[in-house]
Amino acid sequence: MQAPAVSRIHRVAIVSAVNPYPVASGKDVVLSGIVDYWADQLGPDAVHYVLIRPEHEPAPALFPVHLTRLPAVSTRHKLTSIVSRAVPGRSSLQEAMLFSAPLGRRLARVIDSLDVDLVLFDTVRLGQYMGFLTPRPGRQHVVYLDDLFSLRYTAMLRTLAEHDDVEVDALGQFRAFVPGALHKLVGARSAQAALLRWERRAIARAERTSVSRFDQVLLINALEAAQLTEETGAANVRCLPPLLPLQATYRPPYEGRPEFVFLGQLSIPHNDDGINWFLNCAMEPLLELLPEARLRIIGRDPRPGLVANAGRFGEHVSLEGYVEDLDRALSPAAAMLSPLRFGSGVKIKLVEALARALPSVTTTIGAHGVVSDARSGVVVEDDITAYPRILAALTDPTRNRVVSAQARRHFDEVFAHDAVLRAYDEIFHAPAGSPRSARRPMHSVA
Repeated sequence: MQAPAVSRIHRVAIVSAVNPYPVASGKDVVLSGIVDYWADQLGPDAVHYVLIRPEHEPAPALFPVHLTRLPAVSTRHKLTSIVSRAVPGRSSLQEAMLFSAPLGRRLARVIDSLDVDLVLFDTVRLGQYMGFLTPRPGRQHVVYLDDLFSLRYTAMLRTLAEHDDVEVDALGQFRAFVPGALHKLVGARSAQAALLRWERRAIARAERTSVSRFDQVLLINALEAAQLTEETGAANVRCLPPLLPLQATYRPPYEGRPEFVFLGQLSIPHNDDGINWFLNCAMEPLLELLPEARLRIIGRDPRPGLVANAGRFGEHVSLEGYVEDLDRALSPAAAMLSPLRFGSGVKIKLVEALARALPSVTTTIGAHGVVSDARSGVVVEDDITAYPRILAALTDPTRNRVVSAQARRHFDEVFAHDAVLRAYDEIFHAPAGSPRSARRPMHSVA
């Protein structure tokens, strides 16, 4: 489908169950970037963020655009919807747990009252409410799929099958939306696999159906956008790169300190598994090569197992939680490591490293959608036992300087603010040279 010219877009609504402020995860980066884009394009008064969260939660502070809150689905509605929608196969489990007809009708009234020209739904979980909206000629309906969850679940199933030591949390960040009574039901490994297979089928169907329901379907990963296009033959699937509110920053010359960083939300299954994998298989060999090596783990919500695992290495491994000044935290490091065995979508942490000309070491999964060639500033290696040697080599200032320069070039060409703005203008058919307001301060992702 061809979206109308942007001259007809005067007001925009973004519908999400995620509060992206303060920015603390990759998902927050994408959503806040969308908000910032439209606030710059139309002005903050023309942008409305409809946030669906539990009523008992405090109202978000310092939100940069108009905020409308709607109450989240109750536990009773979730359980009823699972039985009536997910079990018969009418929807995926994640869609069922966020579905409520009263909420749909209430959302429709809000959208009507806002009189917007474009509605952007955050994932199919909220895209399912498009059918409740009152038809309005000329209004665009866009869904941001994040990444292809069907591919994510396939990778998680493969990991369960190939690695007995891996603890895969099938619920992941979606756990917050799941009634507590159901958590134990998916704790066993066999139950995890069954749930993933069930959900993969249902969410794949929703992903394919979205191309015929929405004017545009957006994915963060260009490779996944191409795959969905190939599977469906649709012409309205686009890659929406993350609009990071940062520019390439100056990194002082690396001085040879054997310090390394892992960055990411630690409650996310692929992050928790990846850093534990490194600690179990590569940390001791790294200390044999570099007795003074130090690993800084930056991110919120570590699980108890990670806390205990990190504690085995004393002062050589530190859990530092959320870090406000990411420039200061990353500038002395030799490299960022991201040894992920599963997961999908673009890993924002790698883009953060590229912006700071910081070398990264990751797996094929971790590099998906980011690495363009062997001179990208990212070293790709799937053998965890090779990490100590690679990291040790990056403590050589000459080698580090070469890879740092590659990282800077890669960021400037692909992920720099102006380059991504041009991509957004093309996706949303914004006129070239549209005036922009001042750029917002850089967010830290941890």
